[in-house]
Amino acid sequence: MKFVVVGISHEFLNVDERKNFYFAESDKLHLSVQLLNEYVHQVLILSTCNRSEVYAMCDDSFDENILKDIYLSYFHQRNDHVYIYKNENAIEYLLEVACGLQSMVLGEDQILHQIKDAMAWTMEQNFSGKEMNYVFQNVIHFAKNMRNTYSMNDHPLSVSYIGYQHISSILQPHHKIMICGIGEMSQLMIKYLEGYSIYIVNRNQDKVLPFLNEKRKYIPFEERYQYLNDVDIVISATSSPHVIFEYDKVNLSHSILFLDLAVPRDIDVSLKEHEYVKLIDMDDLREVSKYQLNRRKEKALMIKEKCKLESQSMYHELSLMKGDHVIKKMQQNYLEVSESTYKLLVKKIDLNKREQYILKKVLNTAFLGLLKDPVRLLKNGDLEKQQQYLELYEQLFMGRIEK
Repeated sequence: MKFVVVGISHEFLNVDERKNFYFAESDKLHLSVQLLNEYVHQVLILSTCNRSEVYAMCDDSFDENILKDIYLSYFHQRNDHVYIYKNENAIEYLLEVACGLQSMVLGEDQILHQIKDAMAWTMEQNFSGKEMNYVFQNVIHFAKNMRNTYSMNDHPLSVSYIGYQHISSILQPHHKIMICGIGEMSQLMIKYLEGYSIYIVNRNQDKVLPFLNEKRKYIPFEERYQYLNDVDIVISATSSPHVIFEYDKVNLSHSILFLDLAVPRDIDVSLKEHEYVKLIDMDDLREVSKYQLNRRKEKALMIKEKCKLESQSMYHELSLMKGDHVIKKMQQNYLEVSESTYKLLVKKIDLNKREQYILKKVLNTAFLGLLKDPVRLLKNGDLEKQQQYLELYEQLFMGRIEK
């Protein structure tokens, strides 16, 4: 049986182009049924904002380009960026996808959850079988191991989270924090700093109201300087076109950490020279982000090598599953011969029920024992020899049974 994947991803198409290949829930159901009825034995569709892929188990003789044509036809598209991988290459690609190596953000683990969901849906619909389940369950297990072993998320790329890491190293339970602005960056910081006393500075109080509680207080924008000596950390992420903290207006009686997450700057860069100020700005955070990305790339290379080795092992096991199908047919054939022999002997020999039972058990054991050497040859040795044995057994046994 051949394992194939066809699809598109963010690597080749932008967001406007990818929307033409989006699978709604009804689309997944419709295309899966169509493929199963006419072309493939098992199917799984993985559809996210960054990729749209069809995984299939089909006959070795099946031309995978037909799957590509069906895929394009379903979406009424013509596109040169639709990719196809098969067998070992398809497994290696799926392993890299599950490990986040093919993601827009290198090493992100959201894709692993999406693969789990796709697998669960496929099994619920009975669209997969032993082979597809084997591939995806092992891919999920492998990706979990890689995540635990290499911990790529220990090297965050988000500048907001890197900024939080900077301040978390000095945070004390009694510290008070001023956050200027209520945009996405500021909201993330409020979430990260849950439980701390926070002053939220903004020109519009109504925008701040949903975020206030017993530990969060609104400060009018024009009063921001007055509260500097009440706080230990200032985080600023407004959309102001000019600085909102000027050197000459900052009068401090104690040390403060300023974290400037705004572009353009919210905080006068000359405050880096102030004796009571430690200023971290976007340039500093981007340097850290670049370093973190390089660390992720180093780990990604190691994981990629592991993916290659794992794909070889998995494809070997997948190939042996075809042997399992042949062995099952051989067992069926031998048991049929055993049953015919048993019926013939019972007619010829006068046996009581206990003796008949023993005879049947002995015959079944003897005939199934003849499978020992064929099974050993199918399960051991190199893949090329196993394939030769498999083809021979198929000719000897599969044809006989179907006749």
